[in-house]
Amino acid sequence: MMQPEQKVDPRILRTRKLILDAFMTIAKTKDFASISIKDITDAATVNRATFYAHFADKYELLDAVLTDTFFKNMHEHLNCHDRLNEDTVANVFLAITRFQKELSVQWKKSYESFRPIIENKIKKDLEGLFYLLLTNQNLAVEKEKLKIWSVLLSWEIYGACTDWQQNSTLPAEKYIKTAMPYILQGMAVLV
Repeated sequence: MMQPEQKVDPRILRTRKLILDAFMTIAKTKDFASISIKDITDAATVNRATFYAHFADKYELLDAVLTDTFFKNMHEHLNCHDRLNEDTVANVFLAITRFQKELSVQWKKSYESFRPIIENKIKKDLEGLFYLLLTNQNLAVEKEKLKIWSVLLSWEIYGACTDWQQNSTLPAEKYIKTAMPYILQGMAVLV
């Protein structure tokens, strides 16, 4: 028997938002490593117990911020895609490059500190997204091969985004267009 969906108390949602907003504000001026729970609770005007009722630590808070900002936005932009194809790959690439650029500008002090966390989260989320898209395509391919391809593609796309951000002078749209034949070669193996 399915349980009816429970409503979340609006006060809990408001408190969570206060904590998320406080963290995002602090991250603009302070390096992630030096942000303390006290900094966050003071800015959010909540006590430590309230913070820990919502998050285990600042890493879990960062994870929530990334999920609430980037991943919801990316999934909304990709909802129109039910297949993994050139358009999907280009849209994923452009969404990641926009996100990285926004973070590096907004959170100058913290961005380098939590870049490895962002990288791991993006690659893991992309892996799940690509696997879902590939399995929805009903390809006559073993699930294990689809998983492997999903991992490789997520790393490939993230690597291309990082290379574009750090080394390229091309606009993001032109960069992905240039990289697409190499990405499509790997996709052609599956079909």
